[in-house]
Amino acid sequence: MPSTHQILTMSRRAVASGVAGVLIATLGTILQLGGGAAPTASAHGETNVTGCQVKSTLGGRITWHHFTRPHAPCELGTSSAQDVHIRNEMIRLIDDTPAPAAGADPVIIRGAFLAIREPAVVDALKRAHDRGVTVRFTFTYDTPQLGDKSFYRAFGGRRCGEFKPLGGSSPLYSPDDDGDGTLSEGRWGCNSDHTSGIAHTKAMTFSKTKDPEGVVRPWVVWTGSHNAAQSHGGSGGYNNSMTSYNDQALYGDHENYDGLGVYNILRQMYNNADEPIGAPRRLKGWVDYYVPDERGTVNGLSANIIASPEAQTDFIVGRLNLWQPNGNCEVRVQQAVFRRAEIAEKLVQMSNAGCRVWVMAGTYTPSIVDILKRAAGAMSIREMPRVHDKSFLVQGNRKSGGSVSYQVYAGSHNLNVPSLRQNDEFFVMLTPEGDTHPVYNAYNAHFGPHGPWGQCTVDNSANGCQIYR
Repeated sequence: MPSTHQILTMSRRAVASGVAGVLIATLGTILQLGGGAAPTASAHGETNVTGCQVKSTLGGRITWHHFTRPHAPCELGTSSAQDVHIRNEMIRLIDDTPAPAAGADPVIIRGAFLAIREPAVVDALKRAHDRGVTVRFTFTYDTPQLGDKSFYRAFGGRRCGEFKPLGGSSPLYSPDDDGDGTLSEGRWGCNSDHTSGIAHTKAMTFSKTKDPEGVVRPWVVWTGSHNAAQSHGGSGGYNNSMTSYNDQALYGDHENYDGLGVYNILRQMYNNADEPIGAPRRLKGWVDYYVPDERGTVNGLSANIIASPEAQTDFIVGRLNLWQPNGNCEVRVQQAVFRRAEIAEKLVQMSNAGCRVWVMAGTYTPSIVDILKRAAGAMSIREMPRVHDKSFLVQGNRKSGGSVSYQVYAGSHNLNVPSLRQNDEFFVMLTPEGDTHPVYNAYNAHFGPHGPWGQCTVDNSANGCQIYR
């Protein structure tokens, strides 16, 4: 009899390929034969729900985009306000990574996360390790509720920082982490060596794995806002992810250590992390990690990525500067944290010049709201605490010319100073679309009718909605 995980994976693929009805009936029979009542289709992980995912082609490469929305979960978790859709896709990607054939090149999964707080994701990584896949992950935070630190080592995990408490007065692990009787140094990045930085990246690479339709594809890159957690930073909040397949330019190069790919950046993060945990770190002096067209830049076909920290320029404002703020311009901001006045001033400038602007954040600095309210043009401002996306949606004419285009900016980058100047981050620029723009439409739906904007129509203490304008 198939395991629960196999049933979930079979059902998700069936939905993607359009044969869900037949398989659901079959699964019901399987479960009944096992002595239990057949659950509903949604309990199997059905995902053909509007606003949950989209498959498309960007730059000639297949991409899949997944979303979570706690008000109406795509895949219900352990509570009514938990959406495990992205978590389950992460598990599927890991479990569908094949073991290497005898005498063949290694099959490699790399990743970098703030932390992984989902036991099911950790278990998937352990399964991959046990079947011979090379697994290499870095984290900022330890997770003692999943076991002692040895569980990281079990699948090739390393921790970026010496000591980082996760809020409150009690650290997650002892500040005397290496047992030498002294406090740790307090640098918590991997590539960043800023003394206040953290490794905030959320990314994975797979040398090969299956797509949601069961086709094995090479050079796979996953990025997103999801922390693999059960809180609003993961299944309890609004989040997004993109998986790109067969994009070697985005993925990188196994043979070239200094190659400009996501794989190469994650490898550098791993090599800069502690090993064993508590050992001295090998810092590179990369407070300014982003160098255009060199270190910290990835130019793929399906997306381009900028890796923080950046000490010189403001690449967020720089990207907004590429657009003509005319009557064709629309900007939608969906961000967990909005604390940078430079970006607020730029949005006001665009609004005053004719661009329509909508801003939704999980939290603002009060002064940011004050700046945004100064806009003389079309500007709407709302707040919902469970927003954890880090995305911009821009449509309009570029200053370089051409017809209206549609672009999504996503990744792990918050609108605050640490994301720009201190942290390991990914700012992901999806390849622009033209007259046909299914990816843009999907993120727009996640922003609006299927996302927090559609749930925040009046001030509401129950869901934390506040309307400022």
